[in-house]
Amino acid sequence: MKTFLFAVAVAAFAAPVYANGSDSVITPEPGTIGLMAAGLAGMGFAAWRRNRNK
Repeated sequence: MKTFLFAVAVAAFAAPVYANGSDSVITPEPGTIGLMAAGLAGMGFAAWRRNRNK
């Protein structure tokens, strides 16, 4: 599962996306990256808490 999430993150932010076939590249805004990082951190914390008591 962790490998899948990493692959999705890399694919979402590393691959250039071109708008309307032009030479301009669409890049994600810093807020988008921050929200994604917060979500991944939250999922990691939840997994850590779930596995801590085993």
